[in-house]
Amino acid sequence: MSKRIHFITISAITSLVVMTSACSVSHPFGTKQHSKAEQIQTKSMNVQEVLIPLMTKGTVSYVSADQLAKALHYHSKWKEDIHTFQMGEVDPVYSFTANSLHARKAGRSIRLSEKPMLINGKMYLPVTAVSDVFKNEIQMHVKGNKLALIANRSKAMTIEQIDKRDGHIQIRVQGGETFFKDDPADPYNNTVSLKSRAIELTKANTSANLTMEEPAKQVDMNALIETAKQYLGVPYEFGAEDYDRSKAFDCSSFTQYVYGKYGVSLRRTARDQAEQGIEVDRQSLRKGDLLFFSVPGRFETNDIVGHVAIYMGDGQMIHTYSKDKGVCISELNQGHWADNYMWARRVANY
Repeated sequence: MSKRIHFITISAITSLVVMTSACSVSHPFGTKQHSKAEQIQTKSMNVQEVLIPLMTKGTVSYVSADQLAKALHYHSKWKEDIHTFQMGEVDPVYSFTANSLHARKAGRSIRLSEKPMLINGKMYLPVTAVSDVFKNEIQMHVKGNKLALIANRSKAMTIEQIDKRDGHIQIRVQGGETFFKDDPADPYNNTVSLKSRAIELTKANTSANLTMEEPAKQVDMNALIETAKQYLGVPYEFGAEDYDRSKAFDCSSFTQYVYGKYGVSLRRTARDQAEQGIEVDRQSLRKGDLLFFSVPGRFETNDIVGHVAIYMGDGQMIHTYSKDKGVCISELNQGHWADNYMWARRVANY
């Protein structure tokens, strides 16, 4: 039986209690704050509590957006022109704008209870806003004059760190067979006849649970993969702007850009792309399928999409996640990628 993991439906595990405490260090604009975030190991060897100092202004408690991103092991980016702070694992899942009650989470607008604010050019988030955005995903509570976050200590590593650590692991097998397999009927497998390809491209898939807004486009996947390979080595940049301006990609802007060249419109983040197209069994993969992975240890569950790649066939995928590598090709059947695979989606030719 194939492994199928459905898109996240997570209930809040802990509620956030907002309280205000007297603090000991003075801060501009009538505010008070404490020093850098602390990491405290709890009684359980597998759990680490991260404490982020609270800063108060009037009756509102704030945390530094920079310190929150670091505590979550997230990349972050400050966009000065629009006063927006972005954070996420490999692409900008979360966005907060100064003096706005609207944040963005995986492309969706979330109304905040209180507005983020700038102090000396730095973004500060109300504790209530942190709760509004993260309450269903992160264990958190106010602990005295600090915001406490709970992370899984044994897995709190970035994708890049895990990939480097696991590079020596042998190809993953299950029941004597590789964990991932190519669909032998893939019309872009060189062993399939041109007649079979024509039939496959015109066959309707009436039983699939479609979530795209428009009918699937027909794409030459061999050509698409060759196009993707033209960008090997292009630098990785968190929250990369359009490639024509930035000459860089993050994971989802790369898939969005490559597919866009073939008339397929993908959304901006990996989480959003994980809802497009149709789900595909891991042992029936075809060239061009989008592969999705979790980033364990960041949240209460591993059911949260953190990364996306394009399947190339023969157990390989092309993607970007590392400043050291940029756009690169990785083996799917080994290391981090096999262990944290979630599902695949087909966004064309179905």
